[in-house]
Amino acid sequence: MHYPKFFYELLPYLYFICGVILIHEDIHFIFTIVGSILFMFGSSLWVIRSNHRRQDKQSNKSASMLLNNFSKKLYELRPFICVLIALLSTKFINISWIKGPSVILLIVSLWILTLRVANRHLSTSNVKKYTAS
Repeated sequence: MHYPKFFYELLPYLYFICGVILIHEDIHFIFTIVGSILFMFGSSLWVIRSNHRRQDKQSNKSASMLLNNFSKKLYELRPFICVLIALLSTKFINISWIKGPSVILLIVSLWILTLRVANRHLSTSNVKKYTAS
């Protein structure tokens, strides 16, 4: 099945938005579960596309151990998990001092995600140029 390119490119972000809307919906707890699943599905889709399109391809493809692959996937999903934790904590924890750390966690995880996006779009020659002293 082929989607138009603009819809295909927006698909992970649509999952994010739908997930966040469902997480903050106060009708039933099931909406929060479905929203969390949609959010993590969108993040997984975003990570897969980002790994496929990255310009600083990783050269070590011989390490295909299960634990190593799991830790790499967990590393890639960590900012999204932090965003999800921040969203869920602002919804379910009704202690006033939790709001501040939740917002800080949200800002830091979005900052890490921005740094990863910027780093992946650098070509390997630019990376060598910036890291050479």
